[in-house]
Amino acid sequence: MSQISYFYYSFVLLIRDRFFSIFIFLLTSVISYFLFLSFNIQTLASGLVKTSIHPVFNSIPFYIQILCLTTFALLAIIKAVHSLGDIGVMLAVGGNRIGCILILMHKDILLLLSGYLLAFIVQIFALTDSVWAGISIRDIFLNLINALGQSLLISLSATIIAGFFITSIDPYQAIRRQK
Repeated sequence: MSQISYFYYSFVLLIRDRFFSIFIFLLTSVISYFLFLSFNIQTLASGLVKTSIHPVFNSIPFYIQILCLTTFALLAIIKAVHSLGDIGVMLAVGGNRIGCILILMHKDILLLLSGYLLAFIVQIFALTDSVWAGISIRDIFLNLINALGQSLLISLSATIIAGFFITSIDPYQAIRRQK
């Protein structure tokens, strides 16, 4: 009999919690769309003269990026707390803390990457050619890598921190709190 991997087990947990996973996937897609769009707007605006009346309007893409990245961190914490009962059961039957945190990280990566894929596809088909005319293909992919890297960094950092707090709780209390 083969050993169950952390990746497979996190995938099974996502399938088991279908409604929550679909909700997080769609929310991640929307947030990723706006984050990627803000990076593209910032790239377009970097070569243009700032003609805004108020200087706050020049930094709107930056505020959108901060809002989206903060939302990714909060979603990572919510996903970790949602798995409190599963982690309690795993720890109660003898699982280790690092394995539980790896399962949380795999779930986070699966949802984040699938949401980014959908957001990227929607953005490519939704925007007109006139919007993309000012951005080269190289800049588009650099913006995608930049947005994905920042999101993964923020989200996985929040997942690791939340995972260490959640795995430090007594497993039996975690199981009772999840019910």
